[in-house]
Amino acid sequence: MSANPPGPLDRVRALLVSAEVDGITPRDAEALTAKATGLLAQYGLDRVRVAEADLVTDLVVDLDNPGANVQAYLLAHLAEALRCEAIEIARLGPAARLHLFGYASDIERTEILDTSPDHPDVPHPRRPGGPGRSRPCAGLA
Repeated sequence: MSANPPGPLDRVRALLVSAEVDGITPRDAEALTAKATGLLAQYGLDRVRVAEADLVTDLVVDLDNPGANVQAYLLAHLAEALRCEAIEIARLGPAARLHLFGYASDIERTEILDTSPDHPDVPHPRRPGGPGRSRPCAGLA
């Protein structure tokens, strides 16, 4: 039995992780990031061809840290650039909640870019499998 080859999003994740490895030159990191961006664009175009099979989905993202409002602002604009809609839900204190709506492929691309490694010394507040959750929207599929 042979293992399934990695899908486009697995390749994008691997490229983004490789771009953040210690000791990589800025030029190589830029080239890897450009390749990942190109794959994301290609993947988005490929998904348009099979849009009938792409479910409308939503994702609730909770941000609980002092910079949550800024992170919510940036995530909302990232999501909108990737054909998703973002609604901010008011919360008390230094926290934010975003509700994203869109096709599953677009939300997945948003998650990949939002949770990509920022800097090896700065922990990211969310990673895949974290507090956000994704599910099909009732009545919208």
